[in-house]
Amino acid sequence: KGILAAEEREHSPVRAYAARIAEFIPGLMGKALLKVLNEDSSKKLEYLMDVLIRELAFLHERLERLRSESADHRQFTEQPWPELALDAFRKAERTRSKDRIRRIGEILGRSLVQTEVPHADEIEEMMRVAMELSDLDVLLLAEIRRMQGPSVTGDGRSTQFSQTTWAAARLPALGMTVEDVFSRGPKLESFGLVRETLESRRGTDVPKPWPYALLPKGPRFLQFIDESRVVSEV
Repeated sequence: KGILAAEEREHSPVRAYAARIAEFIPGLMGKALLKVLNEDSSKKLEYLMDVLIRELAFLHERLERLRSESADHRQFTEQPWPELALDAFRKAERTRSKDRIRRIGEILGRSLVQTEVPHADEIEEMMRVAMELSDLDVLLLAEIRRMQGPSVTGDGRSTQFSQTTWAAARLPALGMTVEDVFSRGPKLESFGLVRETLESRRGTDVPKPWPYALLPKGPRFLQFIDESRVVSEV
Protein backbone atom coordinates (compact mmCIF):
# COMPACT_ATOMS: atom_id res chain seq x y z
CA LYS A 1 0.00 0.00 0.00
CA GLY A 2 2.81 2.37 0.86
CA ILE A 3 4.52 1.61 -2.47
CA LEU A 4 1.29 2.29 -4.37
CA ALA A 5 0.83 5.57 -2.52
CA ALA A 6 4.39 6.56 -3.40
CA GLU A 7 3.77 5.70 -7.05
CA GLU A 8 0.59 7.78 -7.03
CA ARG A 9 2.50 10.72 -5.64
CA GLU A 10 5.20 10.23 -8.25
CA HIS A 11 2.66 10.39 -11.07
CA SER A 12 0.51 13.08 -9.49
CA PRO A 13 -0.24 15.91 -11.93
CA VAL A 14 0.50 18.34 -9.12
CA ARG A 15 4.12 17.22 -9.20
CA ALA A 16 4.12 18.07 -12.91
CA TYR A 17 2.67 21.49 -12.06
CA ALA A 18 5.33 21.94 -9.39
CA ALA A 19 8.02 21.05 -11.94
CA ARG A 20 6.67 23.73 -14.28
CA ILE A 21 6.69 26.43 -11.62
CA ALA A 22 10.11 25.32 -10.35
CA GLU A 23 11.57 26.60 -13.62
CA PHE A 24 10.67 30.11 -12.49
CA ILE A 25 12.05 29.73 -8.95
CA PRO A 26 15.73 30.25 -8.08
CA GLY A 27 17.99 28.18 -5.88
CA LEU A 28 16.74 25.48 -3.54
CA MET A 29 13.25 26.94 -3.44
CA GLY A 30 12.04 24.99 -6.47
CA LYS A 31 13.34 21.70 -5.11
CA ALA A 32 11.69 22.39 -1.76
CA LEU A 33 8.41 23.08 -3.53
CA LEU A 34 8.64 19.83 -5.49
CA LYS A 35 9.17 18.00 -2.22
CA VAL A 36 6.07 19.30 -0.46
CA LEU A 37 3.59 19.50 -3.35
CA ASN A 38 2.23 15.94 -3.60
CA GLU A 39 -1.48 16.65 -3.36
CA ASP A 40 -4.04 15.33 -5.80
CA SER A 41 -4.70 17.37 -8.89
CA SER A 42 -7.81 19.30 -9.89
CA LYS A 43 -8.76 22.18 -12.13
CA LYS A 44 -8.53 24.44 -9.11
CA LEU A 45 -4.93 23.43 -8.51
CA GLU A 46 -4.05 23.95 -12.15
CA TYR A 47 -5.60 27.41 -12.05
CA LEU A 48 -3.68 28.30 -8.90
CA MET A 49 -0.50 27.04 -10.55
CA ASP A 50 -1.15 29.26 -13.57
CA VAL A 51 -1.63 32.27 -11.29
CA LEU A 52 1.62 31.52 -9.48
CA ILE A 53 3.55 31.12 -12.70
CA ARG A 54 2.33 34.51 -13.93
CA GLU A 55 3.12 36.15 -10.60
CA LEU A 56 6.60 34.65 -10.35
CA ALA A 57 7.44 35.46 -13.96
CA PHE A 58 6.40 39.07 -13.37
CA LEU A 59 8.26 39.32 -10.04
CA HIS A 60 11.31 37.31 -11.08
CA GLU A 61 13.85 40.14 -11.26
CA ARG A 62 12.80 41.66 -7.95
CA LEU A 63 12.82 38.27 -6.27
CA GLU A 64 16.31 37.53 -7.57
CA ARG A 65 17.57 40.89 -6.31
CA LEU A 66 16.07 40.41 -2.84
CA ARG A 67 17.48 36.89 -2.57
CA SER A 68 20.94 38.08 -3.58
CA GLU A 69 20.90 40.96 -1.09
CA SER A 70 19.18 39.39 1.91
CA ALA A 71 19.79 36.16 3.79
CA ASP A 72 16.39 36.56 5.41
CA HIS A 73 14.70 36.57 2.00
CA ARG A 74 16.64 33.48 0.93
CA GLN A 75 15.61 31.70 4.11
CA PHE A 76 11.96 32.67 3.62
CA THR A 77 11.89 31.31 0.08
CA GLU A 78 13.56 28.03 0.99
CA GLN A 79 11.94 27.19 4.31
CA PRO A 80 8.48 28.56 5.17
CA TRP A 81 7.38 29.47 1.62
CA PRO A 82 7.05 25.91 0.27
CA GLU A 83 4.89 25.00 3.28
CA LEU A 84 2.79 28.10 2.61
CA ALA A 85 2.47 26.96 -1.00
CA LEU A 86 1.16 23.60 0.15
CA ASP A 87 -1.31 25.39 2.41
CA ALA A 88 -2.40 27.51 -0.56
CA PHE A 89 -3.08 24.40 -2.64
CA ARG A 90 -5.12 22.89 0.17
CA LYS A 91 -7.11 26.11 0.49
CA ALA A 92 -7.66 26.22 -3.27
CA GLU A 93 -9.13 22.73 -3.18
CA ARG A 94 -11.69 23.92 -0.64
CA THR A 95 -12.54 27.12 -2.51
CA ARG A 96 -15.25 27.27 -5.15
CA SER A 97 -14.53 30.72 -6.61
CA LYS A 98 -11.73 31.20 -9.13
CA ASP A 99 -11.47 34.83 -8.02
CA ARG A 100 -10.72 33.71 -4.48
CA ILE A 101 -8.18 31.18 -5.73
CA ARG A 102 -6.54 33.92 -7.79
CA ARG A 103 -6.22 36.14 -4.73
CA ILE A 104 -4.69 33.26 -2.76
CA GLY A 105 -2.09 32.91 -5.52
CA GLU A 106 -1.41 36.63 -5.58
CA ILE A 107 -0.84 36.71 -1.83
CA LEU A 108 1.48 33.71 -2.00
CA GLY A 109 3.49 35.12 -4.91
CA ARG A 110 3.77 38.66 -3.60
CA SER A 111 4.82 37.46 -0.16
CA LEU A 112 8.19 36.69 -1.78
CA VAL A 113 8.97 40.28 -2.75
CA GLN A 114 7.98 42.30 0.29
CA THR A 115 10.66 44.76 1.36
CA GLU A 116 10.48 43.34 4.87
CA VAL A 117 10.23 39.57 5.04
CA PRO A 118 6.68 38.78 6.21
CA HIS A 119 5.92 36.34 8.98
CA ALA A 120 4.62 33.02 7.70
CA ASP A 121 1.63 33.27 10.05
CA GLU A 122 0.61 36.56 8.47
CA ILE A 123 0.66 35.11 4.96
CA GLU A 124 -1.31 32.08 6.11
CA GLU A 125 -3.89 34.40 7.67
CA MET A 126 -4.10 36.58 4.54
CA MET A 127 -4.78 33.49 2.43
CA ARG A 128 -7.44 32.40 4.91
CA VAL A 129 -9.14 35.76 4.54
CA ALA A 130 -8.88 35.51 0.74
CA MET A 131 -10.74 32.20 0.91
CA GLU A 132 -13.74 33.88 2.48
CA LEU A 133 -14.02 37.29 0.79
CA SER A 134 -16.11 37.70 -2.35
CA ASP A 135 -15.49 40.28 -5.05
CA LEU A 136 -18.08 42.59 -3.46
CA ASP A 137 -16.39 42.23 -0.08
CA VAL A 138 -13.05 43.26 -1.61
CA LEU A 139 -14.76 46.05 -3.52
CA LEU A 140 -16.19 47.48 -0.31
CA LEU A 141 -12.85 47.22 1.49
CA ALA A 142 -11.07 48.98 -1.36
CA GLU A 143 -13.69 51.73 -1.41
CA ILE A 144 -13.23 52.33 2.32
CA ARG A 145 -9.48 52.61 1.76
CA ARG A 146 -10.03 55.05 -1.10
CA MET A 147 -12.15 57.26 1.15
CA GLN A 148 -9.96 57.06 4.23
CA GLY A 149 -6.48 56.60 2.80
CA PRO A 150 -3.94 53.80 3.31
CA SER A 151 -2.36 55.26 6.46
CA VAL A 152 -4.19 53.86 9.48
CA THR A 153 -3.44 53.93 13.20
CA GLY A 154 -3.95 51.01 15.53
CA ASP A 155 -7.44 52.10 16.55
CA GLY A 156 -8.62 52.43 12.97
CA ARG A 157 -8.23 56.17 12.59
CA SER A 158 -6.88 57.89 9.50
CA THR A 159 -6.31 61.52 8.66
CA GLN A 160 -9.34 61.45 6.38
CA PHE A 161 -11.58 59.53 8.79
CA SER A 162 -13.35 62.52 10.34
CA GLN A 163 -14.39 63.71 6.87
CA THR A 164 -15.62 60.33 5.65
CA THR A 165 -19.36 60.49 5.08
CA TRP A 166 -21.90 58.70 2.96
CA ALA A 167 -21.54 61.50 0.41
CA ALA A 168 -17.96 60.40 -0.26
CA ALA A 169 -18.96 56.85 -1.22
CA ARG A 170 -19.34 55.86 -4.87
CA LEU A 171 -21.81 53.05 -4.26
CA PRO A 172 -24.00 53.44 -7.38
CA ALA A 173 -20.97 53.79 -9.66
CA LEU A 174 -19.52 50.60 -8.16
CA GLY A 175 -22.77 48.67 -8.48
CA MET A 176 -23.23 48.52 -4.71
CA THR A 177 -26.11 49.44 -2.43
CA VAL A 178 -26.51 50.68 1.11
CA GLU A 179 -27.55 47.15 2.08
CA ASP A 180 -24.27 45.83 0.70
CA VAL A 181 -22.42 48.05 3.16
CA PHE A 182 -24.41 46.86 6.16
CA SER A 183 -24.46 43.20 5.15
CA ARG A 184 -20.78 42.97 4.25
CA GLY A 185 -19.30 45.38 6.76
CA PRO A 186 -19.67 42.96 9.70
CA LYS A 187 -17.92 40.27 7.65
CA LEU A 188 -14.95 42.56 7.05
CA GLU A 189 -14.99 43.44 10.73
CA SER A 190 -14.93 39.76 11.73
CA PHE A 191 -11.60 39.38 9.92
CA GLY A 192 -10.12 42.45 11.61
CA LEU A 193 -10.03 44.50 8.39
CA VAL A 194 -12.34 47.30 9.58
CA ARG A 195 -14.19 48.29 12.72
CA GLU A 196 -17.65 49.70 13.23
CA THR A 197 -17.55 53.33 14.32
CA LEU A 198 -19.21 54.53 17.47
CA GLU A 199 -19.97 57.81 15.73
CA SER A 200 -22.28 56.18 13.22
CA ARG A 201 -25.69 54.59 13.36
CA ARG A 202 -27.52 52.87 10.55
CA GLY A 203 -28.74 55.38 8.00
CA THR A 204 -27.61 57.36 4.96
CA ASP A 205 -28.41 60.97 5.84
CA VAL A 206 -25.62 63.26 4.67
CA PRO A 207 -23.30 64.16 6.33
CA LYS A 208 -23.76 61.17 8.62
CA PRO A 209 -20.39 59.47 9.22
CA TRP A 210 -19.47 56.36 7.26
CA PRO A 211 -20.16 53.34 9.50
CA TYR A 212 -16.79 51.56 9.19
CA ALA A 213 -13.19 52.62 9.68
CA LEU A 214 -10.13 50.84 8.33
CA LEU A 215 -7.92 48.83 10.63
CA PRO A 216 -4.24 48.34 9.69
CA LYS A 217 -4.95 44.81 8.46
CA GLY A 218 -7.32 46.18 5.80
CA PRO A 219 -4.85 48.05 3.59
CA ARG A 220 -2.25 45.38 4.35
CA PHE A 221 -4.54 42.75 2.81
CA LEU A 222 -5.18 44.92 -0.26
CA GLN A 223 -1.42 45.37 -0.64
CA PHE A 224 -1.09 41.66 -1.41
CA ILE A 225 -3.82 41.38 -4.04
CA ASP A 226 -4.73 42.97 -7.36
CA GLU A 227 -7.99 44.64 -6.42
CA SER A 228 -8.02 46.44 -9.77
CA ARG A 229 -9.73 43.33 -11.13
CA VAL A 230 -12.81 44.17 -9.08
CA VAL A 231 -12.39 47.91 -8.59
CA SER A 232 -13.18 49.76 -11.80
CA GLU A 233 -11.77 53.20 -12.51
CA VAL A 234 -14.65 55.63 -12.16
